[in-house]
Amino acid sequence: MGVPRAQHNQANNSAVIVDVRDYTMSSNSPVEGSVDLPVAYLTRQFRDISEKQVHLIVSDKLERNLGVRILQHNGFTVVGYTCMK
Repeated sequence: MGVPRAQHNQANNSAVIVDVRDYTMSSNSPVEGSVDLPVAYLTRQFRDISEKQVHLIVSDKLERNLGVRILQHNGFTVVGYTCMK
């Protein structure tokens, strides 16, 4: 996939931060300024993402892989990801 791991505060300024973790996990450790869009809803609601460059917040490799594939399939460029529990 070629998506580098990075801290969300190091994300490209033109990239929007998209939190694809479950709502429970994202509410327990929120990321300021992120779009909360769990991976289960991503295929239906990816249009809610305003920019074509995204940085993902994930909880595990499965969410990362699914999020990257879904977004790339729909024309987005995933510039990085952060794994948070």
